[in-house]
Amino acid sequence: MRVTEEHGKSSKATLRDVARRAGVASSTISRYLNGSLELPAPTRNRVQAAIADLHYRPNALARSLQAGRSHMLGLIVPDLSNPFFTSVADAAVAAAYREGYSILLCATGNDPKREAHYVNLLAAGQLDGLIYLGAHRRNSALETMRRTELPIIIVDEEIEGVAGGRLFVDNRRGGYLATEHLLHLGHRNIGFIGGEANLLTTVERRRGYEDAMLERGLAPRPNQIVLGEYTTEFGARAARELLMAASDVVAIGVLQAVRELGLTIPEDLSLVGFDDIPMAEMLAPPLTTIWQPAEDLGATAVLMLVRHVRDRAPLIRDTLGVRLRIRGSTRRPTRDRTKNVKTQAVSPKQVHPRRGSRRAPSLGASTFSGKRGPSNLNA
Repeated sequence: MRVTEEHGKSSKATLRDVARRAGVASSTISRYLNGSLELPAPTRNRVQAAIADLHYRPNALARSLQAGRSHMLGLIVPDLSNPFFTSVADAAVAAAYREGYSILLCATGNDPKREAHYVNLLAAGQLDGLIYLGAHRRNSALETMRRTELPIIIVDEEIEGVAGGRLFVDNRRGGYLATEHLLHLGHRNIGFIGGEANLLTTVERRRGYEDAMLERGLAPRPNQIVLGEYTTEFGARAARELLMAASDVVAIGVLQAVRELGLTIPEDLSLVGFDDIPMAEMLAPPLTTIWQPAEDLGATAVLMLVRHVRDRAPLIRDTLGVRLRIRGSTRRPTRDRTKNVKTQAVSPKQVHPRRGSRRAPSLGASTFSGKRGPSNLNA
């Protein structure tokens, strides 16, 4: 900070003031600060001393505009109350910080109007890139961004008509592993609870469910499939129809509904989720679920954008692996009981119930629970 001689008042030091104090050109200070110039030790020491003496603070916005980069990334997620999205966001923020970037985070509440609002807001800002986790198959605001140069990474759910990178998990493999686990335990009558019918996670997890069933010569029936929202409330409603859930979050709703129905997990019902949210192993019983790498999704998306901005690396499509984590919510069917249900939950995000609830002796339900996705009933 400097003091003007005329009025004795302090004013903000400028780059020219620092250059004058250090005895170098203003362009030398500018290039040194943006990292494009190495100075000899004596000159560097004088510059640093001048910066400290004058309490000089570079104008970050002006430097970003000059360099053509803001070191800011946008991140849009549907719902921060869902632990899956919170994990993705936390990992993205940490990865961005390690790379010298900051994250501007927006949560849409699964509202298409808010999605469009935040997309337009972030696209108008000085961002180096955008990471988008949506809850709908189409987004008109994102589609219009094809005419801009803002790099985009689509994560978790496919968005049609949008150019950019893609980062998903192997949802089909997850659906298969969840269903195959129930089949291996001896369940055969398997139901599936998933998100909205056209979502990538729903489509792929359902395919995995069907793959496993058909592999055993079992044909899934329409009344064993319920699609809707990925929420705990939906899980409770769906459980009363099919006694199964579609994600870890949905699985929590299933647990509540099962208790109200006078049933016990895993004695009467086996339950499998999808996501492996932190709460999954703390439930009673601990939830068998499909683990998906939420943290890796956030961190990898950031690295893809940063490498594209810094090194012009192409924006590619990548798929991360999943794993089955077996805990206490699944077991072999108890054949000597009048009611026996085994449930596997695939993912709790969006699911709308279908008609045709079914109650039957020796019923097994497999639900993929966690974020969004299908679920299965097996007995």
